[in-house]
Amino acid sequence: MKATGFGRYQGDPIEAMVQINQENLEALMFGTDLPSTRAPVPFSEQDIERVQHAFSNSERIFHHNARRWYRLFD
Repeated sequence: MKATGFGRYQGDPIEAMVQINQENLEALMFGTDLPSTRAPVPFSEQDIERVQHAFSNSERIFHHNARRWYRLFD
């Protein structure tokens, strides 16, 4: 699941991401939703910071899971 569009989600996106991450460490990847023209609250760098602070495995969410999903292997 791609976590994106925080400004369109009615609730705490971090809370939802924590639940997904607890179920499956490989199921979550972060996206910016840029240019986010339809979002009431556009993407902000604070979205990245919130994920970094909430997850000890944020590298997996920002990088590794997407590489695996798109089959981009070294």
